[in-house]
Amino acid sequence: MNVEFECPGCQQSLSADVPATGVDVTCPACASAFHVDAPQAALPTVQARIATVAATPAAPPVGNRPSAGRPPVGAHPRPQPQAAPVKSGSGKEIALIAAAVLVLGGGGVGLWFAASKAEDKKETAVSQPSVQEQARQKMAELALKDAERRERETQEREIAIAANRAQVAEREKEDAARFKREREEKIAKIARTYFDGDLTAAEEFQREVDATNDEINKLFADDIKGNEPGTQAEFYETWNAIFERRIKENPLFAEARAGALQKFLSESPGEALSKNAELLVKYSSFGSSFFISPDGWLVTNRHVVRDAAKVDIRISGGQVIPATVVARDAKNDLALLKADLKSPAWLPISKGTKEMDLGNNVFTIGFPNPVMQGLEPKYTDGRVSSRAGMMDDESFYQISVPVQPGNSGGPLIDSESGWAVGVITLRLDHTSDGRSADNVSYALKASVLHDFVSGTPEAADSVKGATPDKVGNSTEIISRAKGASATVLVPN
Repeated sequence: MNVEFECPGCQQSLSADVPATGVDVTCPACASAFHVDAPQAALPTVQARIATVAATPAAPPVGNRPSAGRPPVGAHPRPQPQAAPVKSGSGKEIALIAAAVLVLGGGGVGLWFAASKAEDKKETAVSQPSVQEQARQKMAELALKDAERRERETQEREIAIAANRAQVAEREKEDAARFKREREEKIAKIARTYFDGDLTAAEEFQREVDATNDEINKLFADDIKGNEPGTQAEFYETWNAIFERRIKENPLFAEARAGALQKFLSESPGEALSKNAELLVKYSSFGSSFFISPDGWLVTNRHVVRDAAKVDIRISGGQVIPATVVARDAKNDLALLKADLKSPAWLPISKGTKEMDLGNNVFTIGFPNPVMQGLEPKYTDGRVSSRAGMMDDESFYQISVPVQPGNSGGPLIDSESGWAVGVITLRLDHTSDGRSADNVSYALKASVLHDFVSGTPEAADSVKGATPDKVGNSTEIISRAKGASATVLVPN
């Protein structure tokens, strides 16, 4: 039977052939699925009439017993009610009465059922939101969850930033304390060596050394061409001249202390730099390296050693030791060296299973520009700027650690754990359009280094079996890194 009905989701008017068992319908407008019951069959209207029944004759009496249909002897018969005479047309009246009963009875039930179904349909339409309303509710729920997530991430980020600031402040505090301690030790040494223990004279003397360095730096930084020292010999001569002038102009240093000046000038810094020059003149190039095991295995860059089979290394105590180039990795610019000694200190290599995050604090210790800056190890620090190198090369970190020629091959060290997480490899001097690039440096990741070392049979077992010493604060971490670093000297 074809039945018209409305979709409970969107109230779209629909029609369909509905069998006696009902039918499942999907609304073409809103895609709501629902069931349509079979329509209620209409109750038939019938015409009722009184049937005419023939009279049954009474049975004759038996003996003296009264018959069932007649009163006993002497009793008066009870008057029987007379049926109203049936007039013409009374059948129609009875039919109407029956129809009314049907309407008020069964038909009324049908009307009540239909009304109930309509009310249920109305309640269903009210209680079940439309598809559009459901979509709006879902979007509102997602927006709320997203806002909660962003709020939670903001709070977590603020907590991390606060913790990082606290770490930086603590490290700066430790650095300041270390700098103060080292300066006091230096001044005490100057007092013992040149001024018979006079700390006041020694402190003033050190101030003049610092002022001399500032004047030298200004010569290199200004825009006047040709006024800076052009050679190493000119640098020593200029430094000594500036320092001697400043000492003579300082009223604290009388003629009685002139001997201290001459002794100092004969030993430091010009004389020390001259000694370095005598050493460095034997070598064609220089770089940095670091020990990765307690039995003399070191890592540096391939471009530092180039094609040399043997090189020299200058360790933290100042000794110069020969080393053999055991393996090279031209693709990743790595070289593995072996020196015949027990390492003064060494750095554990991270396997790189968990990479450094952006903003993590890192540092390096290396030997940049040894001809000008000397052979003492230099500390510079910064942060991880990117987890990929140039052209998004995932083998490298981009870091803000300042590096110079001579830093190549030095370790990139996690400031928190003290482990080597990379190898300083190169820096970006200029952008593609020729502009200067400041503090854009790159370090090969420790995961690549670890694979290189593990793939070298001579070193694999030694490095794998090494157990690093535990270190605590940043002072201990830097001290270990300093002892593990060495200058690479490539012979002429």
